[in-house]
Amino acid sequence: MSVKHMQRSHVIFRSAYNLAYEVTRPLDNNREMFHDSDAYTLDPEYLYYIDQISDIYTQDACNKSFGVRDEVRIGGEAFISIVEDLDYQVITSILFLPPDVF
Repeated sequence: MSVKHMQRSHVIFRSAYNLAYEVTRPLDNNREMFHDSDAYTLDPEYLYYIDQISDIYTQDACNKSFGVRDEVRIGGEAFISIVEDLDYQVITSILFLPPDVF
């Protein structure tokens, strides 16, 4: 994004990325999926785990969407404007919901 556009929109950073990596991330949110020593020694458990991960990306991901995360970081002025207008945004979105939602 150009500096001019950042100044006009107050968007400081924006990133969109596929969430397929979430499937392989351990439950404790640790980024270390295996130990280097297991890779160096070609530990059978490591090889099995790598095959499983490879299948997720080469086979499963072709037939399934893992979604996309769109991350936006904004400046203080834009944040204040959004917060001040939040009640109006919520109320108007609720008013236009179909009746069967409630």
